[in-house]
Amino acid sequence: YEKHNNDLENIGYRDYLLRLAGALLPKLEQDARGLDFGCGTVPVMADIFADRGYQQSSYDCFFYPQASLLKEPHDFITCSEAVEHFHHPANDFGLINTLLRPGGWLGIMTGILQDDRNFKGWWYTRDFTHVCFYSKATMEWLADYFGWGLIRLDGNIALFQKDGVKSAVPKTRAHYNIAAENRVATESPDRIT
Repeated sequence: YEKHNNDLENIGYRDYLLRLAGALLPKLEQDARGLDFGCGTVPVMADIFADRGYQQSSYDCFFYPQASLLKEPHDFITCSEAVEHFHHPANDFGLINTLLRPGGWLGIMTGILQDDRNFKGWWYTRDFTHVCFYSKATMEWLADYFGWGLIRLDGNIALFQKDGVKSAVPKTRAHYNIAAENRVATESPDRIT
């Protein structure tokens, strides 16, 4: 990630992040306070939200390791191009769940495998820093496990709302039936996907 051109002046990168921010912004109250979890080398997402009047803190275990941010609840959390780097996803998603206020929003942007038969040829697996992979069934599993509503799953964006909201995304036939996902999810609590 240090080699990525993810700086405040990179218009292409800002436009890319705006896809997630744009999906999340209509859901937020004007006084909502957020956290960008896994912000990388430059807090671009926080800058995007600040431009729109929202306060968003930035956390990254390598570049912005502000432990105090992990002790307070947030109204919304963004996690853009970070969940595929989770070496201990059960711990990381558990932490995110504790950091999200009831009724709060989680926006994730990551590669989402559309057809599990194409995993071996999927370009997303070629990045050696990507250690965790997601599909529609994985996102549904996360929602069910944490009690989040899966409100939107479109392309590479997933929006969840914490607590008591039923999923607005219809479940697939493979909801709990993709062997690799279920095996890893049930046999290894540190790897949800």
